[in-house]
Amino acid sequence: MFDSVQYALRVRAEKPVRILHGRENPSLEQHFLFFLYKDHDCVRRADNVVDEPEINLRPADPVEDVKRLESRGGHRFLNCGRGRFDSHGHPANELHSVLSSVGIVWMALGLDEKLPHLIPIRDIIAEQDLHRQDVAPRHDYKSSPTPHTPRSVKQIALGLRKRYADDPMQAILIMNNVFGCIEEVVKKLVVPRGPEFAAQFDYRKLFLLDGLMYGAEARFSRNAEQFEMSPQDVQSAIDNFRSECELALQAAEEDWMLGRRDVRHRLEEGQPMPEHPPWTFRDIVVATRTAKGVEKKTVTLAYGFSQARRAGAAARLDKADIVLQFSAPGKFTVSSNGDTLERPVAALRKADLEDCCVRLTAHDLLLLDRVGPCVMKDGEGNDVESFFFPEHRTGFGNDFDAKRGSRATRLSVEAIVALIDASLAEA
Repeated sequence: MFDSVQYALRVRAEKPVRILHGRENPSLEQHFLFFLYKDHDCVRRADNVVDEPEINLRPADPVEDVKRLESRGGHRFLNCGRGRFDSHGHPANELHSVLSSVGIVWMALGLDEKLPHLIPIRDIIAEQDLHRQDVAPRHDYKSSPTPHTPRSVKQIALGLRKRYADDPMQAILIMNNVFGCIEEVVKKLVVPRGPEFAAQFDYRKLFLLDGLMYGAEARFSRNAEQFEMSPQDVQSAIDNFRSECELALQAAEEDWMLGRRDVRHRLEEGQPMPEHPPWTFRDIVVATRTAKGVEKKTVTLAYGFSQARRAGAAARLDKADIVLQFSAPGKFTVSSNGDTLERPVAALRKADLEDCCVRLTAHDLLLLDRVGPCVMKDGEGNDVESFFFPEHRTGFGNDFDAKRGSRATRLSVEAIVALIDASLAEA
């Protein structure tokens, strides 16, 4: 399955540089890093990667293997395993997440000088990873073929993951062309107009399908002579690429419809699937400590079952502020409308780890709200991993935004809801 793979590049012919990201949600940072290595020899040379790198898909390595292989030399792991190019565990992110993995790669390889035209694209990717900022501007898609799905690169990535779950390399290569088209627009239409125009240009427009398509002709024409492609062949490649993007957006639209059906079925008919809890909407109190004291507000928590990636977005149409979505027994994702969730993740990690016979020290308790993976030792010295907490801090869980194969929790639905409620009520 797509969410369990690694992206590997060969360095010095026999040693791999692995771009790892075992999450099931779209990771634009992951795709952008792959694009940097595949399309730019200056990046490969800076990291000692041979030309025409071989791409391998393989299961994720444990953290210990990443550190061991990097320390021995010849291996470079990107965005995973707390390696050199992983934002999790980086000293700069000890207290707050200020560096993304793409930012770490950029600084380490000196890409400001090598790829200055891509700095605005890097910044958009980093902001999305760190702060959950939308990569695309607001736009009208209500009258498009996908009226519930923004026509953005993020949704294209989501749709490709669904369409090519059994053939992930296809999704990887299509997304590589997506970023290739974006780069061509920057080089052909933005940079030639000078620094003043570039400084005022809204690069987020290039993260819309219509925007990036302005670079499609240059992208697909650059190897036309080498492969003896006629103008008709180039146009056919452009048309096929556009079709793949449209089909990906349609797959994302279908996912939204599935989530909406699940939420509304339980709201209106009250007939949930018997093995799963019904969708429930309830008010809870969130307390926040400020300079003026403790402020409280009431928000709506929605929880229930759906296997749709976008069920949270569907639930928010019914005014949900926080969504707790179960996709299988013991597998869930919590997401908010913008509020950070340090207290809920700490409370749930504590209960989950103690349920697995982990004796938490006073120091361990201070680490429970840290971003990234959470790994502690049980009484026999075995690693026990709890819920993943991404940099933007507005969601966590052991399902869609966590690596495939994450352990299901034994905490009940009622216990999870109660812990979320209690943790948010205390400032």
